[in-house]
Amino acid sequence: MKQLLIFFCLLVLALAIDTKFLDQSDLNDDPIVINVSGEVKHPGPVTASPYTTLREILNEAEPTENADLDTLNPDMVLNDHDVLIVPKKKEESEAQRISINTSGIEELESLPGIGPSIAQRILDYREEYGLFQNTEDIMNVPGIGPAKYEKISDRICL
Repeated sequence: MKQLLIFFCLLVLALAIDTKFLDQSDLNDDPIVINVSGEVKHPGPVTASPYTTLREILNEAEPTENADLDTLNPDMVLNDHDVLIVPKKKEESEAQRISINTSGIEELESLPGIGPSIAQRILDYREEYGLFQNTEDIMNVPGIGPAKYEKISDRICL
């Protein structure tokens, strides 16, 4: 008898669940705004649809010949109010800076005092909150305080 009652409850529950598949039109389709600067022909705010990639924003902002696109991940999905600074190609003599918005774990680990766990926290922070708006924002990552920021501040960029 209990088994029959459990089966009946599960059957009612299964029928009550909305089995409609997720429709793209149900998603929030409010436009997002990305502020683009640096080595682009059309700097300023760019209005785009949600889930827009960096590649799409770059196509609209048109990078200049001096733009260093090798450091950017073109498939990165941008969030509303992200700031995208397209870097300039470095001269051979310029010190290589690490982008806290686009670098992977290996590059981040090359910074003084940044090990694998803090590098992963930086990636996790970026994924949860979006791109860093300024280099000081890296101090919001657990394990990076003012002292550690002072050690890496001249070696990082957006």
